[in-house]
Amino acid sequence: MASATKVTLDSHDKLVLCTLFDKEMGGVASKYSEADIPRDLFFDEDKKIIFNYKTGVMIDMNLPPERYVEDANIVEAYLRIEVEAISIVDLISPTERDALVKLQSSKSILETRILNDPSGKGQKYASVYNNVAQIERYLLLLFESTTLVGDTIPELEESYTAATLLNVISLREKHITSLLYKAIELALPEQEVQSNTGLNQVTYKLSARGARILSAAYGQLAAVYLDRAARFERLAAGYRAQNLAPETLKPILDIIFSAEVSASNLMNQAAFFGDEFTGLLALKVNPYAKLCGSIVKDSIVDSVNKHINQ
Repeated sequence: MASATKVTLDSHDKLVLCTLFDKEMGGVASKYSEADIPRDLFFDEDKKIIFNYKTGVMIDMNLPPERYVEDANIVEAYLRIEVEAISIVDLISPTERDALVKLQSSKSILETRILNDPSGKGQKYASVYNNVAQIERYLLLLFESTTLVGDTIPELEESYTAATLLNVISLREKHITSLLYKAIELALPEQEVQSNTGLNQVTYKLSARGARILSAAYGQLAAVYLDRAARFERLAAGYRAQNLAPETLKPILDIIFSAEVSASNLMNQAAFFGDEFTGLLALKVNPYAKLCGSIVKDSIVDSVNKHINQ
């Protein structure tokens, strides 16, 4: 058995996982001085609202953090469970066995103590779906890295053909995206129409936490599609090395292109709910701006890390 598949959390991953744990719902306002507030934003300190005229998103810090779990004590209890679960993931060691055990332990805590909470409240708690999806993404990463390079661990000892492997990965991707869309469903408020100087504008009114959940969920969905595009790019590279006919590559290139389009659109959705940097990344991966549809994924990750570590 090979000994080395290192699964670690970089600063961006930690941000995605941990940003939902901020208990101070007024934290958004504290980021801005009067001079820093963008022209598109209206900030009412007395009413504790921030309104983005451009997107129609209104952050109301008077709203409960979760739409369907209004009891502050329950939210606080769930938050503590999430922090406990994620702290386990943060201690992953370089061995794949330890990584697998800790990821599964973290996932079990979230599923057993929140999603399967006898009160039923956990199934309406948007944040947990985001975090379970993130752990599932790490499990998929571990599965791919150990399987594709020929490593084996007890749970991954099956022999996969390329087609079977892609099918297994696709099923796991669908599970991850279903979790993320559930988070979005629970966090996304109904649209409101507000009249401003005679013009009607569609508005989303939500809590600061709700906005962060939506931004993180859309961002994770984008990452799923980026991973899919990168996976098929590697497959295409293998076919190119075999000097296969261009028509053989076309279906794969179509998948790559479609995945990049989806990733770009989802990044824009993440930016819509507050992650401005994700919006900038959306421009970088938009395949319409490129000739060949390939992904410079390393440069994107590098840009994210530089931004976060500033």
